[in-house]
Amino acid sequence: MLAGLQACNYSAMSAICFTFWDILITMEDEVREVWRGPWTPLKILCLFLRYYSLFAQLLAAAVTMKVSSGLNLSQHGCEIWVLFQGASSSTLMVLCQFVLTIRVCALYRSNRPLVIILRLFYVAEALTIILLLSLSQPDIKYGTHCVVIEFPLSAIGFGAVPLIFDTTLFALTMAKFYKSIKEGWGRESVIARFMQDGIWAYALPFLVICINTGCMAFLNSALSSVAFAWLIAIPPFAGYRLILNMSHLLRAPRHYDPELDYTDAGILTTVAIPRPLDTDATMDSGSYPMTPTSGSAGRTWSVESASDNWGDRRWVS
Repeated sequence: MLAGLQACNYSAMSAICFTFWDILITMEDEVREVWRGPWTPLKILCLFLRYYSLFAQLLAAAVTMKVSSGLNLSQHGCEIWVLFQGASSSTLMVLCQFVLTIRVCALYRSNRPLVIILRLFYVAEALTIILLLSLSQPDIKYGTHCVVIEFPLSAIGFGAVPLIFDTTLFALTMAKFYKSIKEGWGRESVIARFMQDGIWAYALPFLVICINTGCMAFLNSALSSVAFAWLIAIPPFAGYRLILNMSHLLRAPRHYDPELDYTDAGILTTVAIPRPLDTDATMDSGSYPMTPTSGSAGRTWSVESASDNWGDRRWVS
């Protein structure tokens, strides 16, 4: 039991170090791309993913150390503590999937039926996770030091449902990328960047969820929780990086193409935090100039909140 608890502590500290490392190496970009932007729902989501993840991990480490050093929690106290951890991981995972969902909705915004289905799928997945978390809570078994030693079968769905949803989003992104290649969009297409980010943003949470679900299903000991800390660290890391990367790409110099940039503009403004350019400033903070490669007139991107219509954007001349 103590060896399993020690392994969980080592895993939790590793996850905290990873989160601190990511904050340190991206702090400059965060100040430039996030903090300087207006307070939009996407900005709040971005900061919540990053700093609530850190808060939940630090709190978990503090409580675990207190329990290990002799603090006795009642059965009810253990249930409340595990419920908090489960609710935190569920919230962060669902919010990360919201970022993935608005990305895919932006790619398919001309396909209204598919966008509606994706929205309903997302809501159904979130409600299912809440239901499974509630159903599994009474059947969780605890050992000494408030360590979970056995999860019920219903807890397996806690990982299975997000895997199905994430795989669906990844498949849709792959399909759009394949179509863009066939149509000859070229290397500067935003969809190509979507694909690059989408691969690791899908693979990392997928791997962590699989490992955590496997531990809960097959390890009836303290080791069943050994990967749980990473479930709080990795999904918000992926969601935060996706927003940060798209906000950076929005201001990167790109060539103008009337056909391609019509699509790219709507995609970028859906998943990026608007911020005025430092040099080529525009008359209002909601538009960003695009320099044409020919004699055609320049156009601007109309930037709106990402949560307004889940991917519906207008193009203005």
